[in-house]
Amino acid sequence: MPWRVSCLLLAGLLLSCATSPNSPDPGVLKLYVTADLGDFSVAENDTLFLLFWNERAYRDDGLWADVYNALEGELANRNIVTDTVEILSARDVEKGARIGLSHLPPAWYDSLTLSVDHLGYIILDGVRIPVSSALEERRTVVHYRFEIPENDTTEIVLTCDIDSSLERHGDEFKFTPILTPPASPINTPTTMHGDEFKFTPILTVE
Repeated sequence: MPWRVSCLLLAGLLLSCATSPNSPDPGVLKLYVTADLGDFSVAENDTLFLLFWNERAYRDDGLWADVYNALEGELANRNIVTDTVEILSARDVEKGARIGLSHLPPAWYDSLTLSVDHLGYIILDGVRIPVSSALEERRTVVHYRFEIPENDTTEIVLTCDIDSSLERHGDEFKFTPILTPPASPINTPTTMHGDEFKFTPILTVE
């Protein structure tokens, strides 16, 4: 009798698994950053290094998902890491520097948050000039509504307004990151490889 009961329980479990609805396949978010100098004048070898980390995508219901720097198929490198970007030269690269690559649940999102900082200096005309943060808070909110479609790749390029982000105060600059989203993201179909993308991203409530 116990054996028959065990078999019935196992059959019921298999049936429930077979008939349960499949969760939707995720989409992919690629996040880039570039620069717009505006009226800020720079020379060829001038440098300003910015740090980007702790990127998140928020839905309007309060759920959010971490944006990693690699897909789960690249587990050796998949972490929430700090990306160091030489922002002045990022504008010379198509789409700029990539600071995020992650699967996200298919949905509409209404903001991105990320932490932004600097290395404490900028080099202009060969002179190292101190840079300090105008605000104590390193967290930046980019209000931007975008969709992550199922099995599609969404590319978002954030533009750092250098002229507005750096303000001269005597012998140093005060830095306040001003990041602008694009008018619209770029969506392209995601190439599937068997069951490689059978992945459930984690959404978290604050």
